[in-house]
Amino acid sequence: MQVKLKKLRRLMRLAAMGVAAITLAACGSASQTSSSTSTKYSAAHPLKVCFMFYGPTDDHNFNQQAYTNMLSVEKEFGSKISVTYKENVLTGPQSASIAQQFIADGCKLIFVNTAGYQDSLGPIAKTHPNVRFEEFSSSYPLKNFGFYDINVLDSSYVAGVIAGYVAKNGLIGMVNAFPIPSIVAEVNGIELGAQSVNPKAVEHAIYISSFYNPPVEQQAGLGLIDEHVGVLVDGQNDANVCVVAEAHSVPCIGDTIIGGASYAPKEYLVSYMYNWTPIFSTVINDMLNGKPVPNNIIMGWREGATVMSPFGPAYYKLLTPAERQHVAQVEAELKSGALQVFKGPIEDQSGRVMIPAGQVYTPEQIMHVTWMVKGVISSTE
Repeated sequence: MQVKLKKLRRLMRLAAMGVAAITLAACGSASQTSSSTSTKYSAAHPLKVCFMFYGPTDDHNFNQQAYTNMLSVEKEFGSKISVTYKENVLTGPQSASIAQQFIADGCKLIFVNTAGYQDSLGPIAKTHPNVRFEEFSSSYPLKNFGFYDINVLDSSYVAGVIAGYVAKNGLIGMVNAFPIPSIVAEVNGIELGAQSVNPKAVEHAIYISSFYNPPVEQQAGLGLIDEHVGVLVDGQNDANVCVVAEAHSVPCIGDTIIGGASYAPKEYLVSYMYNWTPIFSTVINDMLNGKPVPNNIIMGWREGATVMSPFGPAYYKLLTPAERQHVAQVEAELKSGALQVFKGPIEDQSGRVMIPAGQVYTPEQIMHVTWMVKGVISSTE
């Protein structure tokens, strides 16, 4: 699997965009807030909340999970809010046009549940200061354009513990889109979790320069199987890697796969899940109560913004009762804060100490990491 120059350049451009967005958000204090609003919302005059999804809301993955989270807050706030959404929205002129239509229809809060749309939407936010924009993993230097993200380091760490137990040869393979900080957190979590139960665990992380490209995903999965990995991790916005794993009798872990066992009835272990409900709820509640909305919101395991899916059949088949008990213990320690995943000493791939002994990275620092931990072998497809 050699690096194709054209794809590598595209990969580096997107990675740089992601790093720049995270950097921009991280530069502002977490306490930086937008101006409050004096608008009074009621059942007669609800807060109109609009959602923009880049893919279909029935994809059994990233977009469907966000759509489900949208329905959760719609139920939570009832008549206080009015909700609408658009799916399959591309960045550029289409997203700008939809945002303008949202505003014309009275939207006062717009969630964009993907990254990289800020260049299209930022100028619109600038000309509509009374409309609040919230974009996932991206930012724009305006008081009414917020950044929100989910730190999945902890949930991917739990998945890594499971992978470490299952991969008896210590080899784990993972197929991903781009080496942007949110995905790097997943890669690092998998490896650190695996190392906690098998210090010799090695993870081969492949980046394919796309969130959705079934043929390339399948090719990457097959290449990792040829390397005799003991577990495959599907980091894509679909279940194609798990389908390949099932066909070749290789246990599989997913990233926000909804109904994972339906794709891999024998080999599915679990998915670490994104859950935007706590973030959506927090922003909406602030808006309803006239409170300033933080311009930089990062939530994780302790807030319920990342969780584990129901375990699949392979989990109960391949892990002993004692191992399953340890997994539950890890989950509890992460919840209580007794276990900190990014606590030094931690080295990068080259063996350089990146986090000194005793130092613990904050969520903001974690979402700024672009380096991978020792034990990860990374390549592009």
